[in-house]
Amino acid sequence: MFHSIEKYKTPAQVLLGLIALTFVGFGVSTASRPGADYIVQVGDEKISEQSLNAAVQNEQADGGSPSRDAVFQSLLQRAYLKQGAKLMGISVSSEQIKQIIVDDPNFHDAGGKFDHALLNRYLSQRHMSEDQFVEEIRDQFALQNLVNLVQNGVLVGDAQAEQLIRLTQVNRTIRSHTFNPDEFIAQVKVSEADLQKFYNANKKDYLLPQAVKLEYVALNLKDFADKQTVSETEVKNAFEERVARLPANEAKPSFEQEKAAIENELKMKKAVADFNKAKEKLGDDAFNHPASLAEAAKNSGLKVETQETWLSRQDAQMSGLPENVINAVFSDDVLKKKHNSEVLSINNETAWVVRAKEVREEKNLPFEEAKDAVRQAYIRTEAAKLAENKAKEVLTQLNGGKAVDVKWSEVSVLGAQQARQSMPPEAYAELLKAKPANGKPAYVRLTGLPAPVIVEVQAVTPPDDAAARIPLAKQALAQQQSANTFDLLIRYFNGKIKQTKGAQSVDNGDGQ
Repeated sequence: MFHSIEKYKTPAQVLLGLIALTFVGFGVSTASRPGADYIVQVGDEKISEQSLNAAVQNEQADGGSPSRDAVFQSLLQRAYLKQGAKLMGISVSSEQIKQIIVDDPNFHDAGGKFDHALLNRYLSQRHMSEDQFVEEIRDQFALQNLVNLVQNGVLVGDAQAEQLIRLTQVNRTIRSHTFNPDEFIAQVKVSEADLQKFYNANKKDYLLPQAVKLEYVALNLKDFADKQTVSETEVKNAFEERVARLPANEAKPSFEQEKAAIENELKMKKAVADFNKAKEKLGDDAFNHPASLAEAAKNSGLKVETQETWLSRQDAQMSGLPENVINAVFSDDVLKKKHNSEVLSINNETAWVVRAKEVREEKNLPFEEAKDAVRQAYIRTEAAKLAENKAKEVLTQLNGGKAVDVKWSEVSVLGAQQARQSMPPEAYAELLKAKPANGKPAYVRLTGLPAPVIVEVQAVTPPDDAAARIPLAKQALAQQQSANTFDLLIRYFNGKIKQTKGAQSVDNGDGQ
């Protein structure tokens, strides 16, 4: 339906939201070539890159972050509604528009009289002509009249509201039974042929991903920091420089107070410089000797570390490796050419160079290697089928008035909100269908859950304040009916009003 429905909530607000996007710039010719001045034309209404840019900017100014496509779709809907209003003969006369402008208090002076200078100032601020402003008002009120026409045709009675309340706002007295697939595992019969057939049908589940065993060398800033020394003179000079930068009216710390902190800062500064030089040297050596890490490690006094477990891209992501490292490990340079990587930052204090010691290409596990996993999956799948079939059988018996041997849960009261929040939409929709009658419970099988569940609905009780909820329920139904009507209107207008594609594009314009 409307792309702005979540933001504006009601059909009237949808329309007014669309109206507010922009009216400036529509239909303004910017080129002589047919179609060059618009993205699309609906009837005689053109939507251009200029108008789309303005609409996006207005949305952003209001605190939104819409995509260009979403705003374009809203403008397209608005264009159909504008042209549709004309098609239906909905219009506003020039006399009415003039009276609207004259009556607008924004254009009144201190004495309450219309002041044309205030109108001109307003138009200047919006870079509009008076004719454009008149057309904007004409469009706005035509659309508002369309909104009123639709909403005035929506009638909702108390009986409808009461039905909605009974359907969606009641408490249900229930008990349930879950058919746990684990309880049916012992009934599953397994043959070699069954496993082979299951494997053939689900080979994609037994794919061994591409993986690598790594070698790497690591540089650590801490190792450089531990080797640093600073002299007493260096510390004193740094202290004096620091004190000299302090404002004259600020108390001066003593050398002994600052000595330890300054010494650590100087050591770290030297360590960072040495660390960066070491990274540069390591990178050069790894590049100049791409087929091995031994030479680079030797020149930098490092040890080549090895990883003996297979590492897939998913494993690497789950382990928390930075994205730049993962991309390097699984690049053609490292995997296919078997070259050393460049120097990779793990964090601010650690850098690696990696290479592929061994590479395992993606492949399907042969049946014999996958058999244990296939057996487990087959048994789980068949047990779930047995549980589902049993649930259907029990439901048929219950609906036929037969006694069944199942272990029911304790009886409880399930509120409407709790029901909506605790189960998927398809299960909630099934629950709504269960309506006890003539003193007998109703039974329903819930779908979309991890295991089949049968619910016995013993009673459906409306809320104590059901009468007080009727006005809100009527409002909700009226909004829904209005939304449905607007949906039908848009579809009708789509079929009646010609749309022409122009040369401009939604994706172009102001770098958007």
